[in-house]
Amino acid sequence: MRGILPRSRREPVSVRRVSAKHQARYLRFHARRVQVRREDATALEQFLEFLRHEGVIPVVEKAPRRLTPVERETQTFEVYLHNEPRPR
Repeated sequence: MRGILPRSRREPVSVRRVSAKHQARYLRFHARRVQVRREDATALEQFLEFLRHEGVIPVVEKAPRRLTPVERETQTFEVYLHNEPRPR
């Protein structure tokens, strides 16, 4: 990962320790030199996914997405409907 940060801020990074933090840092660094296009971020994400698939870097555990208030109410209503006795 050399060359991603100015020499004064460079810290050696083992390939096995590459993370999304480095991806974001690289894109910010890259944006200072050229205009970052959407496909740059997509290509980098695909490359990191390839490295994860090959076992070079660990798989990132994604935190479950928090439900919006509307989704929570909808879920509560679905439970209510499921538990409500059916008319005969």
